[in-house]
Amino acid sequence: MEVYSQSVERDYFELIDEKKISDLIHKKNNKFEASGVASLDGFFYVIFDNHSIIAKIPHDLNKKESQIIKVRPKVHDIEAISIPESEGPFYLIREAKKFGKQYLSILYRVDFSGKILDSLEIPFPFREANKGAEGLSIQKRNDKIYLFVLFEKEKESPKEKGRFGSLLIYEWKKFEIKELAFLDLSFTGFKDFSDLSIRDDRIAIVSQESSALWVGKFDFDRLEIQSDGEFYRFPRDKNGKHLYCSIEGVSWIDEKKLVFVSDVSQKRKRHLKCKPKDASIHIFQIKE
Repeated sequence: MEVYSQSVERDYFELIDEKKISDLIHKKNNKFEASGVASLDGFFYVIFDNHSIIAKIPHDLNKKESQIIKVRPKVHDIEAISIPESEGPFYLIREAKKFGKQYLSILYRVDFSGKILDSLEIPFPFREANKGAEGLSIQKRNDKIYLFVLFEKEKESPKEKGRFGSLLIYEWKKFEIKELAFLDLSFTGFKDFSDLSIRDDRIAIVSQESSALWVGKFDFDRLEIQSDGEFYRFPRDKNGKHLYCSIEGVSWIDEKKLVFVSDVSQKRKRHLKCKPKDASIHIFQIKE
């Protein structure tokens, strides 16, 4: 199914708080390439491309209460995290692992101590290592467990223009998954797709390259996006240049607030104004 969204653009997107992750977890000499975040029971759980850890950070961004959970055995290139229930476990997704001439994304279940319980290959092959899973959401509805995995779609040919996302929806049964729906996404103003989060019937998707957020509604009965949604730009400078250049992860906190995490800005294509906002955690509010 193809989903084309010509969203209504909104300006009501307010920063509540933000901090460098290194200032919260006591390791200022390390680079923290944050790639995903989940909000649960008063804490944010942040994962990283380059560290086999989960940072546990309170909603008030209090350094004294922040902790590190070491994931063991070590895994890297983790792109997203989801925690559907308070008792756990964590669900983490690795972007790519090579199998012969193709790649697959790998889903891990991890307990709250950081121990990997088991893993599962997502049956969606791709040709390029950087075109694997970008976003993850585990949802429970009517005694069913749904697995949402967001990919950035590969181009069919070098001449193909534009970038599109692919949202795969699976049903989870006894650690086996069955594909239920495949949505091709094309959003006006989006140059790529970085992560997604679902709360009730609301779905949020972020774009790193566009420094933007899209919010719409999802119909669980029909397994499809219901509306064109609304498009929010992260703050720019007075010349319209991006300040939030490396947004990677998103999670709903409540019906109005969302938390985001950002990767390290790439020097080759980011201007100096991006650096103060990179490798950080950000809390924003949508205002009506």
